[in-house]
Amino acid sequence: MTPAPIRVVAGIAVRGDRMLAAERPPGGAFPGRWEFPGGKIEDGEQPLSALVRELREELGVESEVGALVAQGVHEYGDRTVDLQFYAVRLRGEPAALDGGRIEWVTPEHAAALPFLEGDRDLIKALARDGALRHIEKSLPAPLPSPLRLALFDFDGTIADSLQDIAVSSNFALAKLGLPTRTLPEIRAFVGHGVRHLLSQALGEEHASRLDEAHAIYTAHYDEHLADHTALIPGALPLLDALTDRAIPIGVVSNKPRPFTEKICEALGLAQCERIYGPETEEEKKPSPLLIERALSDFGRSAGESIFVGDTSVDIHAGRAAGLYTIAVLGGFRDEDEVRGAAPDRVVGRLDETIAFLP
Repeated sequence: MTPAPIRVVAGIAVRGDRMLAAERPPGGAFPGRWEFPGGKIEDGEQPLSALVRELREELGVESEVGALVAQGVHEYGDRTVDLQFYAVRLRGEPAALDGGRIEWVTPEHAAALPFLEGDRDLIKALARDGALRHIEKSLPAPLPSPLRLALFDFDGTIADSLQDIAVSSNFALAKLGLPTRTLPEIRAFVGHGVRHLLSQALGEEHASRLDEAHAIYTAHYDEHLADHTALIPGALPLLDALTDRAIPIGVVSNKPRPFTEKICEALGLAQCERIYGPETEEEKKPSPLLIERALSDFGRSAGESIFVGDTSVDIHAGRAAGLYTIAVLGGFRDEDEVRGAAPDRVVGRLDETIAFLP
């Protein structure tokens, strides 16, 4: 059996007409060869999170990750490497912590260095006029300053609630004598509220049984909503950091508010001061009405607030309300869909935002 490719991520940091290059240290693989700094993506790790971690370990600095610049599969001897390059902004002066050497080089200078093959393909593209400026423009804008309100989606953003949602959905379907759904199917249905979830799970053939399914689901989920639900890694550090800065936090979800309130209590989320659900306004996300209600209740303007979510529904709602939007990967939607909604910033984990809080 052919082994799976090694997944590697690297960052393109730009200063004017130069980009950061790193020489591999002696004693490791490919000593003396040059590359763009980065490293291996661990199992279960988001590429963006892997890049932030690798640059912290390799260069001693925090980094902001922008758009995907290039991606390709390359052969290095008996190794197959799936290589992803992202635009990055370094926060501070980098240093070579791994015993190698770093240097800011022009694309022309880089072309003369012994770069690894996968990186050399990208250098040719970066030598084109305007390529480095385009990378800089793809980097995220700074967060609002002052930042006076942080609003979050809940399911898939703060809480990993999918399993409990799926169990209750399938309980309702089974009670009605209908086929159950897989976890990926349930994941795709989540985001627009409970009735939409159940409507999709029932399908057109059984649409007339929506009220029955809703009643069964609601009763079951109310008793089992925290059986498996847990905080998403990285959520608590960001919530604590916002609280430490006296920035109020609200939750804006299409989930019924009583359910969100009970889960917050079960998870000990006292940081969330106000919770908004579909009972608050007639329209759910992606309508901006719930977010606008939260702004009014907190007495904040859109220009001093952020909205954080994991789906295009969240990003469209935040943008429609005029807020700075942050998308976190690894929730209920894939990266292509999330980036397609044009968030102001994309992160692999919520706690990667802490370094850039004003």
